[in-house]
Amino acid sequence: MDSRGIKVLLVGHTARSSSQLLQWLEKQGCQCHFASSYEDACILISQTAFELVISQFELPDRTAYPLLDRLVGSTATLFFFKVRRK
Repeated sequence: MDSRGIKVLLVGHTARSSSQLLQWLEKQGCQCHFASSYEDACILISQTAFELVISQFELPDRTAYPLLDRLVGSTATLFFFKVRRK
């Protein structure tokens, strides 16, 4: 599959600040969109068909687990990650 035009949603503050990931995705020709909260992610998901969603598991307004319900029936792949506290 050609990555040109693949729409990627990065959810959470850490996802947006992951410069290496962002640079790699953009180098592959992906269109990156950002949401800082679950609510923002839901709005974007309702407006855009994403192929890939990468979300911090713990978001400011709730966990990201309910995003699964928003993506049922879509072609999106969802990955969660947990931020390690030092």
